[in-house]
Amino acid sequence: ERQVELCLRSIEVFPVDMPILCVLAMALQQLGQGELSTQSYETAFKYGRIHPELWHTEQLRDHAARCYAFMLSLDNRNAEALEVLEHAYGEGLQTVALTRQMLELYVINGHTDQALQLVNSSLVNDAELAPLRAAIRGGCLVSERNWLQARAHLETAYKAGCVDNICFRNLAICYLALECTSNAQELILHWLSVEPESEEAKTFLVAAQNWSSQNSEQRTLRFDQDQTERRGLHGETAI
Repeated sequence: ERQVELCLRSIEVFPVDMPILCVLAMALQQLGQGELSTQSYETAFKYGRIHPELWHTEQLRDHAARCYAFMLSLDNRNAEALEVLEHAYGEGLQTVALTRQMLELYVINGHTDQALQLVNSSLVNDAELAPLRAAIRGGCLVSERNWLQARAHLETAYKAGCVDNICFRNLAICYLALECTSNAQELILHWLSVEPESEEAKTFLVAAQNWSSQNSEQRTLRFDQDQTERRGLHGETAI
């Protein structure tokens, strides 16, 4: 609340200052004011200016674009989030972080052609490129709930050594959807060995354990398209 107060006072002196708007947006998000936070990031991205006499970080507009898109995707406004990222990318904000965020959204929304066109050696080395492309194809099929075809692509990527989150996440979803719980748990344990601090992987492990402990009549798989942002178990196995 103190940060919000200071930011509002500062904006009176430095209107539409990008650093101040980004700090304001972050503070509002922490206070649970998602809509106001989104609006602050939008203003920072579209109209924000950097006053040379104030502290600022490099690539601040890239940060504003990514946070604005992130808040939109949290509100299930993925199409708008992609528009923001595509606009920023087209303006030359082609950082690894922004490109990766756009790739994740393409896969979640099943935009195979755009995802394959986007992925290149700037994200992974040449040896990892073909397996990641297979994982992307599988991930896009997961968005369509085409479990069997998705599994074939994802297992091909995994066996070729792909340890990207796109592969881990979507292959785990396939295994759970097809009730291959032992495969799912083995895969997720490998995921955790690669990323021991991954909260997403830990959530998947809990989901797999709960899934295997239920009988077939009790099982309900709810596929959450924002699985990278919203996680939780409330009676259903939510992925």
